[in-house]
Amino acid sequence: MASLRRIIKTFSASLELGLPAITGDALVVGSAPGSRPPSGALDGFTLMTVNASQVLAESWGFGVPDFTIFRPQIGDDRPEDIKAREVLADRSTKTAIVVDWKEDRSAFEAILREMGYGWQALTLLTEWQRQRVMFKTACATSALEVGKLNISNGILGAGLSLYLGARRVVMAGVSFSKDGHAYDNAHITKRLHIDDDRRILNALSKRTGKVFAAQPALAGECGIPLWQ
Repeated sequence: MASLRRIIKTFSASLELGLPAITGDALVVGSAPGSRPPSGALDGFTLMTVNASQVLAESWGFGVPDFTIFRPQIGDDRPEDIKAREVLADRSTKTAIVVDWKEDRSAFEAILREMGYGWQALTLLTEWQRQRVMFKTACATSALEVGKLNISNGILGAGLSLYLGARRVVMAGVSFSKDGHAYDNAHITKRLHIDDDRRILNALSKRTGKVFAAQPALAGECGIPLWQ
């Protein structure tokens, strides 16, 4: 059982996120190697990318993402973060989102400027807002369990898209069996919290009937329907 503090923090977190609504379908793109876009026409999707996955989306014909979720460690000196900053240079997003950023807003803005990345709006989400969004959409939170809800930003992207009003959400560039990133062949980063990601993506799909996989492999790995 989680502490009373965690329960109060989660369920008292503001759901006024300051993010634009999504109308129509959303495409959430991760950066798993060997990924392909969903079948059919790609125009009309609201595009939500994760860290440097917009490079993959660009190869499919997309332009500037509508939303980009960044991990707070994007400015660190780990090889995967250095590579992400390199490939994001001279690119931009309409709305940048970072979760659980502990410093002032200006410090994250400085990281984006230093890597040559542009943005129109920047939203900082607290850990508790993330928890509450995922509870609202998937009834999944660690508020009543032990420890934090450890999910990837791609899974958060699915829940956030639904919360913002997406009619349906298609997951692309996501894999539970392949490590690494499509844009970085030199550093094969191991995928983390696979079990929680699979469980919550499955819960999102079953609870809403609105979450789909772009590729058969992902549909088979986590039991969500394939986008037709």
